[in-house]
Formats: sequence, structure tokens, C-alpha cells
Amino acid sequence: MKSLTATLVLSVISMTGFAQISFQTNNQKIIEDAVIDGLLLVRQEYQLEDTVTLKRYTWNNRPEFGSALSFCVLTENGYVISSAALKPWEQDSKFGKYKDSAYRPVLTDTWYKSAASKDFRKAGCIGTADPEFLADSAWTFVKDTIFGDGFAVDTTSGEKDGWLVWLTASNEESVESDSLTTMTYRHKLTVYSGQDAYEIPSPSSSRHIIGGIYVEPEYPGIGKMELHLVGIVVKTGENWQMVKISPQDKDKPDAENPPADNAGTLTPATPETSAMEETPAAENTPTAPDNKIRNKRQRHEKD
Repeated sequence: MKSLTATLVLSVISMTGFAQISFQTNNQKIIEDAVIDGLLLVRQEYQLEDTVTLKRYTWNNRPEFGSALSFCVLTENGYVISSAALKPWEQDSKFGKYKDSAYRPVLTDTWYKSAASKDFRKAGCIGTADPEFLADSAWTFVKDTIFGDGFAVDTTSGEKDGWLVWLTASNEESVESDSLTTMTYRHKLTVYSGQDAYEIPSPSSSRHIIGGIYVEPEYPGIGKMELHLVGIVVKTGENWQMVKISPQDKDKPDAENPPADNAGTLTPATPETSAMEETPAAENTPTAPDNKIRNKRQRHEKD
């Protein structure tokens, strides 16, 4: 994907390049068309790996042991994603049973979709090298263009006269299967040096809000407009806030363990299995050894 740039064409000419949009379209439509591919819903999957045999396991014959959904925003040289998506097992209640065993979690397939597509597309596996946490440590900047190029980031201070763009679904339960849409509002904001988070008015909509961005137009030439990313808009408690793309020099706090949920069993991973289809249960499907047996065997092998 080319750089997220909107160009207003003031005369009737052929359109070339990414997000070149007819000036006859209203302002909101111009903004939405220009940013639609830069706002993603990401599904990150993981499996468990036996540290002795290196054999991998999933859950109940599915292609993955667990997964996490996250709002994601693309930038020129990386993306912003929830910190939980980089370690989906931290919020997975099933993992508690195996946390201190001979199994370790391993990231596997990454899937993503935007408001431009209803279906998820496979992107390989997200990079986790040197993640940089934002002022809200629940969100992380990763230098990796696995999803393509994105927004130029505006790090300047001062008065901003830009647009809030929200990624939405019909309701929270259907986020993964629903067709996503965007909503756009004009918004003025003063950005101060040294302040990385700003409260944003809650959007007026009955739809479920996944997340948003705040972009400001820049005018590099006659008839041209570029949208620069000032920050992502995420929910903190009951409020929405805009967080600047300014990685912090600090560690992310340890995540709290969710309540255990052991209603299932480990099953051997099948590499050929599509990560978007559920594998039918087979008769006499072998399961992973019990943790106590596995730990005892591991100690015996070390002796």
C-alpha cells in the first residue's frame, strides 16, 4: 500500500496513485476514502510449543490455541497495535493452566481486515522486535511494514484543525464477522509539548466503536492535501483519549492473569490447517501429556 495521501483534483483529469479523490465528493467522504486502508482490525493467533519435543499444540482441534483481536493503525515505517495483541496469551484464560509448565506460547498466523473488505487476509506473523510503548502502555508502536505503508506522523505542537475518524462495527459481538465502517467528524485540538494524551468527546453513535485516529490536513501544493496522523484514539475506562505516536522510554507493566478457563483440551497442531476454518474433531485424537507427567519427564531427562 502506498503512503496514505489524499490529493484533491481541481480539474477533470484521470486519477493515479493512492487515494486521489475527486473534489466533487463531500469533505467527509474524501477523508474516509483516504484513510480507510490505514485502519485495521487484526486477529493474532498463537499455539503452545513443548519445550522438550518442540511439538506444537492447539485447543480442541482448532488451528490455534488462542487469539486476540486488536485495533491497528498503520504509519510510514510501522504500526500501532494493542500491547495485548503481541502477547495474546496474557489475556487468554485457557493459558493459565499451562503458564508454568513445559509449554511456551508461540505467535503464529496474523490476519487483518479494514473497512474496505469484510474478509480477513493473512499477513504472515507480526513482528515483535523492540516494541515501543506509547504514553498509554496498553498500545505499542512496532517498526514493521508487514501490513504495508501508512500515515506520515505529525509530531508538532500547536493548534490542530483536523478530523476524527472512527472504525466501527454494528455491535461488539459481531466485530470479527461484521463489515466494518468509518465515521468522520471535524475536531479542533491544541497539542502541547510534553503532553501525549488528550481527552476526546465520545462519538454519538449506536454502533460499536473499535477505535479511531486524529488526522490533520497539510497542503504541500496547489490542489493537494496530505493527511498527517496526530495520534490514535482509544478508550481508557469510560473515556476516549487521543494518544500521540510518541514511544516512551519505559517498560510495560505486567498484565494481570485472567480467571482460568480449562473447559477444553490440547490437540496436536496441523500445519496444513487453514487458520480461518475450524478443524472437525477426529476420533481418538491424541492430546498433550498432562502437565505433571510432562514436568516429571522433563526433570528425569535433565538428570
